[in-house]
Amino acid sequence: MQVASYWFFVNVATHGLLFVLFCIKMRGVFVEYIIPYLEKHRQKVNEQWFALQEKHLVLVSKKKQLATQFLQQEKQIALLTAKLEAWHLVCSNKQREKEHEIADRAQAMNERAALQQYNLAQAQLVTSTVEAVLAEVRQGVSRNTEATFTHYMTRAKAQLSGVEKKDTLYESSYAKKTEGA
Repeated sequence: MQVASYWFFVNVATHGLLFVLFCIKMRGVFVEYIIPYLEKHRQKVNEQWFALQEKHLVLVSKKKQLATQFLQQEKQIALLTAKLEAWHLVCSNKQREKEHEIADRAQAMNERAALQQYNLAQAQLVTSTVEAVLAEVRQGVSRNTEATFTHYMTRAKAQLSGVEKKDTLYESSYAKKTEGA
């Protein structure tokens, strides 16, 4: 049994030695290959992280700038909308004023046309009345020529007698001035 136990210990020691040598070799592999690779990878990840942080800061600043520009544009849109509404209101008021002016002119034209039609109707009525009266006077004169002639003569004498009195009273203004001197 001792031989068997010795080989057991040699076997365990050999395995232990191989394990230690394997560990040393693995440590060498880790130190030579894996740790530099991991460091490079970590450095690459850190660089990417810093690049992403820089991009993030740039994006945040751009976002703030865009938000500020958006607010300014909203203000400008609000101002332009208010100006547009005011302009539209002014234009609609001008349009209403023009329409009222046109309506007033049309009404004035209609009133003038109605007045002209009324005056024309009156003129036609007067003309027809005068024609009718003249026709009656002609008929009356042709029936009573002697009485009409006498009537006109009396009236003419009365008118002429008034003219003579006026002429004698006011002969000339020069004669009046000389009499007083």
